[in-house]
Amino acid sequence: MVQETFYQTVAQLSFTLLGLWWLVLQTKYREWIGNPVRRRMVTTISLYFLLPGAMSLLALLAGSNRVIWQVAFVVAGCVGIIAVLVFVRDAARIGSAGAWRLLFGQGARLVTLVLYGGIVVVALIPDVVSDLGAVPLTVTGILVSLLVVLGLALAWAYFVEPASSES
Repeated sequence: MVQETFYQTVAQLSFTLLGLWWLVLQTKYREWIGNPVRRRMVTTISLYFLLPGAMSLLALLAGSNRVIWQVAFVVAGCVGIIAVLVFVRDAARIGSAGAWRLLFGQGARLVTLVLYGGIVVVALIPDVVSDLGAVPLTVTGILVSLLVVLGLALAWAYFVEPASSES
């Protein structure tokens, strides 16, 4: 089955990328640990890999049981939305200009919220996409893939950004 192979691959990739991200954190630990916005950013970047990996594993475990993957995707999507909103709140409270640039640079956070929101909507109301001729797990798979790719792009952008730019 194509979906099974897809979700196996996404799970493996996501957890591999999470491990690599944690290795990156070791190289930037001293720069980032003292800044609350950076600490929150590290957590949200980790979620770009952890949540898709968890969703993929639970989609595999669900088999034909639709409720398991739906609950998993709704919970993971809500966790992702909350994490991004908390990051936005913290950056606004601290008023870090660099953090705001990082946060909204090229709409990454807005796109993230849309992707997580789409995952939640499709998991809550899968018949909406079914009525359009699409398979709900395929649609969520596309959204999960986009999250992982966006997470990679953000992880790279945060990794190469100089510490002095966020005053």
